[in-house]
Amino acid sequence: MCAAQVAVGETYWGKFSDGPHGTFYDGDPWQEFELTNRFFFDDPNGLRWEAPAQTRVNGASIPPTFWSFIGGPFSGKYLKASVIHDHYVVTRERTAHDTHRNFYYGMLANGVETWRAKVMYWAVSTFGADWELRQVVTYRTECTDDVSVELTCSVKPVIELQPVSVSRVNLSEPEQAQLALAKFAAVARTLKSSDGTILDVSASGPVPADLATLELNARVVGDAIAQWGAPGELDNIGILSDWAAFKGGEVTPWSPNAAEPGSIPDFREALPYDGWAAGGSPDTSLPFVVIDQFQLQNLTARPLPSFRLE
Repeated sequence: MCAAQVAVGETYWGKFSDGPHGTFYDGDPWQEFELTNRFFFDDPNGLRWEAPAQTRVNGASIPPTFWSFIGGPFSGKYLKASVIHDHYVVTRERTAHDTHRNFYYGMLANGVETWRAKVMYWAVSTFGADWELRQVVTYRTECTDDVSVELTCSVKPVIELQPVSVSRVNLSEPEQAQLALAKFAAVARTLKSSDGTILDVSASGPVPADLATLELNARVVGDAIAQWGAPGELDNIGILSDWAAFKGGEVTPWSPNAAEPGSIPDFREALPYDGWAAGGSPDTSLPFVVIDQFQLQNLTARPLPSFRLE
């Protein structure tokens, strides 16, 4: 009998090993978790992702900027996927794309709702670590180990894959952090309101939430925020939302009728950000846009929220 049985009609997202078993430690600046045994995940393509015993992780592969809104990486059903994701973001032995995609599979395999798993996948793809594996030629010296002959050595070229970091959004910059938070809020509300079928709303209309489109959107939005000072880049960001849409780690849908798929705002409903939300409690049912430097200055004049570090 097969160990992993899947009901007819169900999608198989992969399977975790038993655990993870380990110990939490007070870390700097936040809590860390150390594995006492190896822990692995077999993804739906049959590839094994393994974190060895004594691996220590802190959940930071999910940008801590968003923890206040979605909960810490070691809370709820995120823990298993977070441990594997953290390990491979550190080792970078596989591509960033595959590492982040595996995080998505792991969340679904552990019962995270589809819309929420897509929010997290979009967040790490847009704002998380990014790198490329590039071929690099290195040289190794090899010597004979036969004691009956004279020692001879030779230098041979070896092609290796080495990770090279790719510059993306810098969340330590206030302008980029403000835009990132507002965009994250809008994407989360749109995905929840559409039951995971619509990712975003742009000037050209709704953006579907299939994985290929999600990955492209993450790249476009990330580049636009990273280059926020360049003319025209803000046009690519689409609708934004106030952080007040998050209450106690829960996402507020766009409207009371948002339980029905498709209840998302039209881009034409979005208001230019002119400081209307700066002094009090904004109407969180309304999306807004930032398309010029004046609106951006109004947005970034607001204090950033306090991040909960767990």
